Amino acid sequence: MDVAEISRLAAYEDWYWWHRARRRIIDRLLQRALGEGDATRRILDVGAGTGATSQALRKYGRVMAVDLSTEATIVARRRGLDVARMDAGNLAFPDASFDVVVVLDVIEHLEDDAAAVRELRRVLKPGGVLLATVPAYKWLWSSHDVANHHFRRYRQSELRRLLRGGDFHVEVCSYVMMSMLIPAAAYRLLEHLPGRKVADDEAHVRFTPVPPLINWALSHVAAWGGYFAGRVWLPFGLSIAAVARKPLDAPRAASDESSGTPAGRPSST
Repeated sequence: MDVAEISRLAAYEDWYWWHRARRRIIDRLLQRALGEGDATRRILDVGAGTGATSQALRKYGRVMAVDLSTEATIVARRRGLDVARMDAGNLAFPDASFDVVVVLDVIEHLEDDAAAVRELRRVLKPGGVLLATVPAYKWLWSSHDVANHHFRRYRQSELRRLLRGGDFHVEVCSYVMMSMLIPAAAYRLLEHLPGRKVADDEAHVRFTPVPPLINWALSHVAAWGGYFAGRVWLPFGLSIAAVARKPLDAPRAASDESSGTPAGRPSST
């Protein structure tokens, strides 16, 4: 994401309905996975952007935020967060450093998503929790994905298989934001009509301002599926959310051995 997009994200991330809905969804999932907050719990927010979600995660423990964008880390630091500039696929932390790793709409940005999952697993303690979200359905690909430099969108089965392949025990893998799928699909289809196709170099992330009352309503409607994710089968949605756990008996640095990378290496960008 370029500097202009980071500036636009910072202007919207605190209040825009989509971001508020996603925070509600992950809060419900974390409540079920973690229970109450714990001041000793170490949480890593990977691809934290400008830090609005990292702030919300503080209720569950001590948060470390990382992002590849210098501009995003500057904004996040202004929020009072512990933040570092770092590549999500090459984290400068020792093995088993964190109790929880949160990676929201990040994995789709990484060319080798399987290697990224192994890296996330490496920095988790045995028994630690991974919470991930990704965008759903390749057929929803649009200029929004181009502007965000996505490599892919996922089906539920693909995300589940990716996490299991990284030696995670998948506790929840569910479509969410069900109510937003039809409007989003209609918008994407309109974009592909003759004369409306957006050139890749003109693509940008779309945040369409709406009146405050509608923004409030959309944030609640979009988050509705989060009440049921992992409890009942949700057949479709605009995004996919997963909660996975690193096995308690996981051997130290097993994922590093499989990827040919030395365990516990210090690295950053």
